[in-house]
Amino acid sequence: MAELYPGRTNQALALVRFGLHDIQLACDTQDWSRNLRLRAACEATLAHLLSSYRAYLFEIAEQHRLQTVGVVTAASLSEQLAVTGQATAELIELETLLSERESWLNLMLSAAEAIHKPTLAQSGEESASEINLVNTTQKSLEERLQADLPNWYQALQELINRHRETNQEW
Repeated sequence: MAELYPGRTNQALALVRFGLHDIQLACDTQDWSRNLRLRAACEATLAHLLSSYRAYLFEIAEQHRLQTVGVVTAASLSEQLAVTGQATAELIELETLLSERESWLNLMLSAAEAIHKPTLAQSGEESASEINLVNTTQKSLEERLQADLPNWYQALQELINRHRETNQEW
């Protein structure tokens, strides 16, 4: 049986690398579209990172000869493995990461949900007085993504490589 998902996982990770480059290009832009370009690059890169993660879940399912159709989260993969009586070290590590509120994986998945929420205008918050207040200490979603995406990419890449090396030993 040909394995389809390692190639898809690798392809999605390559797209993340291109996206990280696009983020840097958007940061270097000085024209009126800088913020929009940065947001587009960050969201696209995050989408590719999420696609990499999901492709890796499919890869694990494929290795254990499970149907990939119902696999959308680590929990759904865990359910399918439980039905067949299988357990994997890969899934145990993913579940451990998901149980830690501040893990890179949880932060990445939370960010993926956050991009679909409307953002407040950055001009300032409405106040009872005539003075609008602007919170200068809170980073925008783009700023947080710009800082976090390279770290999440590296963490996911290392996790996948480590798991693949372990599987090759068997």
